[in-house]
Amino acid sequence: MGGRASLQTLLEEPDFTLAGFLLSVLGEGTFLDLLRFLNRHAPDPVTATITRLALQDEARPVAFGVAHTAHVTAADPDFLVRLRAAVERRHAALATTAGLGREVYDALVLLAAGTG
Repeated sequence: MGGRASLQTLLEEPDFTLAGFLLSVLGEGTFLDLLRFLNRHAPDPVTATITRLALQDEARPVAFGVAHTAHVTAADPDFLVRLRAAVERRHAALATTAGLGREVYDALVLLAAGTG
C-alpha cells in the first residue's frame, strides 16, 4: 500500500520539478540513508562493496534533483512556496503508510547488533 500510494503522489503532481524533487531528493535521499546504514553495518566485505557502489549510483539522482531545484529556485524564488506545499501534500498523503515494515525494521536491528 505504501509504495503504491507513494508513486500515486508523484503521478498526481503536475509539475516536473516538484515531482522530481519529491522522488529524487526525498525518496532517493531516504534510500541513501538506508544504504549508508547497511554499509556501516555490513556483515562482510561483499555486502560493504555492494552497498558502497549502490550509494554512488543512487547519489546521482539526488544530486540532479538538488541541482535542478536550485536552478529553478534561482530563476523563481516563489517556487519554494510551491515546493513546500508539495512536500506537505505528500506527507499528508503518506503519513499513515510511511516507515519500514516490522520485518525490515527487525532485520536492521539484528544487523546493527552484529554477531559479537
